[in-house]
Amino acid sequence: MDVIRRSFLALILVYSSLFAGTPKEIFISGLIQAIMKAKKSFANDNIIIGIPNSLILGQASLESDDGNSPLARKFNNYFGLTGQNGYLKFDSMTESVRTYLKTLKTHKAYKGFRNARLRGENNPHKLIDYIAKSYAEDKNYAKKVKGRISEHLFTRFDFIPLVPKKDSETINHSLFVNNEICVSEDNTFDINEALNMSKNTLKVFNESIQQESPL
Repeated sequence: MDVIRRSFLALILVYSSLFAGTPKEIFISGLIQAIMKAKKSFANDNIIIGIPNSLILGQASLESDDGNSPLARKFNNYFGLTGQNGYLKFDSMTESVRTYLKTLKTHKAYKGFRNARLRGENNPHKLIDYIAKSYAEDKNYAKKVKGRISEHLFTRFDFIPLVPKKDSETINHSLFVNNEICVSEDNTFDINEALNMSKNTLKVFNESIQQESPL
């Protein structure tokens, strides 16, 4: 547990040095919390709640241009999702994530993806290959998503347990930063509070993770 907790802290610190105070950091923070809330709708579906967070982050990053696309800004549509009458409009980022997850869960085009998840496949770079051909006409779509995942170090967020184990069980996924709990009342962590940690601490945590649990 100590290694995992240090992993959480290390990933927060990495983002503090790369994205602190930028629109990109705000986008990533908001999307992580939206993923947490959306996954709770699928608490009994291990196929869906086990989807790597990095895969969701990677597709949203590409499709919405890190939250800057007109579709994301006007419609809260971060995945380029469409319906019979064109692009879908959502009331929140969470609804956009929830619909994206539901699409992967139910659409016949993603049966191969679901079968891969049933086999225990958790590698986002492999899972996107099952999605890409049906998701976009761009032949380089999978490559682009993989690029986003690598560029933004999104796999670091795969360590974060985002949903309770059971519907009736609420688990305190607190992140401890300088002995302070960085978590809000709805069980989401406060990345802005975590970003107050120093770059010197980042170096210590990175060295610790490399020695005990290399990524």
